[in-house]
Formats: sequence, C-alpha cells, structure tokens
Amino acid sequence: MNTNQDVSTCNNSVLAEHANTAIASVSVDLEYDRFVERLAKAEDPRTISNSSTRHALSILRAIFRHAKRSVSIFSGKLDPNVFNDDELLRTAENFQKGGGSLRVLLQDQALSKNDASKLLLQLAAQSSDVNDASCMVKQVTSEHPFADAKCHFVVADGKAYRIETDIVKHIAVGSFMDEKSATALTEIFDKAFVLATTKPFEFSRV
Repeated sequence: MNTNQDVSTCNNSVLAEHANTAIASVSVDLEYDRFVERLAKAEDPRTISNSSTRHALSILRAIFRHAKRSVSIFSGKLDPNVFNDDELLRTAENFQKGGGSLRVLLQDQALSKNDASKLLLQLAAQSSDVNDASCMVKQVTSEHPFADAKCHFVVADGKAYRIETDIVKHIAVGSFMDEKSATALTEIFDKAFVLATTKPFEFSRV
C-alpha cells in the first residue's frame, strides 16, 4: 500500500472538488449579475431575492449605475464585506460626478477608522468638505427612532430599492421599478435623516 500516493490522490480529489465548486459559484454569480443588470436597464418592476453579500453587490452596483438624481442609504456601518468593492466604489463615484446626490445614515454610533470600509472613508472625507454638496453622512443617536432598527435599506430616484429585512441573516429583496415602495422608503429616510445628529461625521477615537 502506497500511503503517500493515496494521500496525494485524496488531496488532488479534494482540490479538484473545491475548484469545481468555486467555478460553479462564479458562474452563478455572473449569471445573477447579468440578470440584475437586465432588470435595471428595463426598469423591470419585479421584486427579486437579494439575500447574500455577493448578490447585494450586484444590486448595489446596478442601483448606482442607473440612478440619476439621488441615492439614500441606511446602514449599520457600510460593511467592508460589501463596500470595499472597487467596482461599487467606481459606480458610486461616477454617480456623484454625474450630478447625483448621496446621503448615508449610519446606525452604528462608534465607528473606528481602522475598521471602516473604503466607501465610508471616501464619503467621510467628502462630507467634511462644506463645498461638496454631493454627499452627506450622518449617524443616529441613542435616542433616534432608528437606533435599534432591525432592517437596513437603499433607495434611489424614488423607484429602485434594496431592503434587508433581517440584518443578521442578510435576507433581502429589491426592485428597480416599484415607485410605491421606493417612495415610502424615501419618506421614511427623509424623516430619519432630519432627526439624526447635525454634527459633522467623525470616526470614533477608541
């Protein structure tokens, strides 16, 4: 019995299995990307499942890519697992360069610069510039109605949205043409944004 050969064969088999799984996963993700982009271009009214970090990227990229006027985000901290994505950063930047307005309301009240996502670092710098009206970042206080909120959402142009109804399991849905739901989310965000702290956004020193 050749133990070394058996181990090598086993390892190669396991590696091949993992490689095939990874390839299949990438293929599924790319197909989902194409599906989401088709819906965004067509302003399709369907509500779609969007319940994973990778799929969140697909719909967020598409929202920024197709938004014209405004994008509003209520998030815990702009999670680096999503908002470190370079393509998402580019689409957000292009949206702003095209004249779009971005507002962000953060639920976490003590955010360290060391743990911040690339997008949050970028937006924090922008929001501190009084001459840059394309971006505003605010945080809720402990007394804010959203301090203990159990859902997060993004809404754009009063028609497109993604809402995460379970922020632990990342269960979410979205649509690129649902004016009723998007308008309701925009109104909720507007009221919450007004109630947030008026102090310029700052990272925690802790």
